[in-house]
Amino acid sequence: MTATRPGGGTLIAKFLVGLLFLVVGLAIMLVGVFNQGAVLILLGGLIAAVGLILIVLKIIARNRPL
Repeated sequence: MTATRPGGGTLIAKFLVGLLFLVVGLAIMLVGVFNQGAVLILLGGLIAAVGLILIVLKIIARNRPL
């Protein structure tokens, strides 16, 4: 069985979900900064980090040779 590259829809979906996580995470961090809530800042940072990881994995998957 040969390795195949994920389809275009999978890569676009991973990018859009990663972008959504990044934006939502940064928004939660911003709310945490204004409310001085350390838990919200940490939670927003974790969500933004997951979004960034998804975007990086999408870029790696797209540029990987078969």
